Amino acid sequence: MLTSIIRNALLATVCILCLHGQAAGPVTFYVSPGGSDAWSGTVSSPNADRTNGPFGSLARARDAIRELRADGKQLQGGVRVLLRGGTHRLEEPFRLSPEDSGTSEGPVVFAAFEGEEPVVSGGREIRGFTKTVDGAYTVTLDVAKDRSWPFRQLFISGRRYILARSPNAGQYFIRKAVLEGDVVKTGQWAGKSKTAFGFFPGDLEAWDNLAEVNLKLYFSWNSGLYPLQSVDEERHVARLAGPTVWPMPRSSGQCYLVENHPGALDSPGEWQLDRVTGVLRVMPSEDEDVSELDVVAPVVEHLVLGQGDPDNDRFLEHIRFEGISFQHGAWYLPPEGHGDPQAESTLNAALQFDGARNVTIEGCEIAHIGNYGIWLRDACIGNRVVRNHLHDLGGGGIRVGVHTRPVPDVLSHDNLISNNFIHDGGHIHAGAVGICVGYAHDNMISHNEVCDFRYTGISLGWNWSITRSGTRQNAVERNHVHHVMRVLDDGGGIYSLGLTPGSVVRNNHIHHVGRLEDAVGHGIYLDGGSSGVLAENNLIHDVGGGGVRIQHGTACLTVLNNIAAYCGFGLGIDSERTNIFAYNIVYMAGEGTPFRPATEWQSYNKIIK
Repeated sequence: MLTSIIRNALLATVCILCLHGQAAGPVTFYVSPGGSDAWSGTVSSPNADRTNGPFGSLARARDAIRELRADGKQLQGGVRVLLRGGTHRLEEPFRLSPEDSGTSEGPVVFAAFEGEEPVVSGGREIRGFTKTVDGAYTVTLDVAKDRSWPFRQLFISGRRYILARSPNAGQYFIRKAVLEGDVVKTGQWAGKSKTAFGFFPGDLEAWDNLAEVNLKLYFSWNSGLYPLQSVDEERHVARLAGPTVWPMPRSSGQCYLVENHPGALDSPGEWQLDRVTGVLRVMPSEDEDVSELDVVAPVVEHLVLGQGDPDNDRFLEHIRFEGISFQHGAWYLPPEGHGDPQAESTLNAALQFDGARNVTIEGCEIAHIGNYGIWLRDACIGNRVVRNHLHDLGGGGIRVGVHTRPVPDVLSHDNLISNNFIHDGGHIHAGAVGICVGYAHDNMISHNEVCDFRYTGISLGWNWSITRSGTRQNAVERNHVHHVMRVLDDGGGIYSLGLTPGSVVRNNHIHHVGRLEDAVGHGIYLDGGSSGVLAENNLIHDVGGGGVRIQHGTACLTVLNNIAAYCGFGLGIDSERTNIFAYNIVYMAGEGTPFRPATEWQSYNKIIK
């Protein structure tokens, strides 16, 4: 055995040394789920006596490229790492840094082997289920005992199962505010707590495993998940482990769901984990035999983590990902809970980059994850995210730039987000967005299809006031946005915030936004602080609220040559400053009205032609 290991190691070393000698030409490595990191990685399949073959991991291929550069030679022809079909499981993020960069003439490419479909998975297979008398399937996971693996997603045969919840249909409602404990002292919500609320009798109980039970709370434009700290069944008061973003209730009729409580597993397609004993129970859909199906729960949050060092002018650059499916990215609930004021702005992503330049993600799939799919975060410049399929997302699709203060010195800019199909999002975080651009400039968002989100389709800009942040000249063009705003109330098909001079929203097709019966959701929503935006040549129809809505605090907006049909109202300008609405076509039917029905509407400055 020892002789065989030594022989394999020597063989790999010889192959690497040979490659050093031809470093000026193209180099190809292979990675296979059936490979070995002790092999050379220079052949696509194992040889007959299994002494050589493809690598067994992406990390080994990355390290092999580093070894080729160790003597200072340049890889003029670039490097291709070809992934064979099957599932490549990660135990930690696949990390890339500036030393892994390629060049414009010789990029480093991670791609699917021709004709095959590799999956890079951050999940762990679960086996050993047995059927119980109530029809559920159960297995005890030693790796999940004592909260050591508190996963919140489960996928069976590629379908997302529902974490056991109540009610199975509809929702519970907050009964009243609590005026004690964590109380807001001033403002319109003065006197309301952020950690406690009154519930209706019978909706909540003082369950034995209370710390393992969480509430999913829905606000107007965001949601949050919070573990229960206590339930007073006599006073009908619930307390949360941490504060919510807004006092409760945020508005009349605020609703919530209860997840993972005893007795919640009562409907087909649900699952439940006892995070203390490690017992996983699944209620199958229809007549499925769970013991014979592929069951996966995510472990790793970041599947790819690219980290440059822009402060020292060291970028991760000229990397390409082509034709790879990235699946099963984890998200874990913090002990105090989680909630963001808007757009799930603190969520991470399955593929996340800082200081990346000329990186391309093309023809890939990102699916079955708990966060956003892709994030070009800080100082990402000239990257391309094109022709990808993002779906079954716990959060949103693609993010560009940051949503924090202070704004970084180098904003992400000149990135292309184009021809992506992004749908079926917000499963865990309802406030997530299909494509979200924060503090960033000169980015092009074009020819994407975004649909089936609980909140906004495409969001542009950040900050609710006219404050300079460097955000400017972003373009949202020729996108198809539809069937969004399916759950939350205050958003739109395409939405903007803050001062973003020179930005354009043009030639987009936006329809079926929100709910017409509730006047929820707008086609194009230029919200607080939006300034310097041109919205032109857009087709908007079948929208619950306004075809175009211009909110308080906006200025210097031009809405030109758009068509708005079958909307709750055609135009709403609530701004105290001058904006222009000209040469648009507004077609109304039924109860619709050309202008937003607000008594103060005519008192504001506006130019309408």
